[in-house]
Amino acid sequence: MSEESKDLVGAHIAGWPQETAELAAELRSLIKKALPDCRENIKWGYPVYEQDGLVCSIRNASHHIALQFFNSGVYLDDPKGLLQGTGQKMRHIKIRKKSDIQKKLYSEWLVQAAKHNRA
Repeated sequence: MSEESKDLVGAHIAGWPQETAELAAELRSLIKKALPDCRENIKWGYPVYEQDGLVCSIRNASHHIALQFFNSGVYLDDPKGLLQGTGQKMRHIKIRKKSDIQKKLYSEWLVQAAKHNRA
C-alpha cells in the first residue's frame, strides 16, 4: 500500500463518528495484516481493498460498520450463517462493538476472498 493511500483512508475514517471510526481502524488493521499486498483506496465513499480485483470494503452506518465482501461473499465458508445479504455475490457482516470482530474468522474470509479473485 502506498503512503498516499494510507493517509487518504486514515483521514477518511477519522472523519467518521468516534464510535465507528475506532471500529473501522481496528478492522483496517486486521485487513492489512491478513492481506499485506492489498491496495486500499476510497471508492463509492468508503474504504475499499483490492487484490487481483475487489476484495472487501468497510462501510460506515449510524451505529455500526459493515465489512462487505464483493464478488466472493457467497463463496466464503460461513457454517454459522453470520454473513448477511441477498445479492447475487456480495455479503456483509455488521460490527457494532470491538468484541464483535472475530479476528481469526475475518482473516480467513479475507484470504478466501482474495484467493477467489485469482480463481
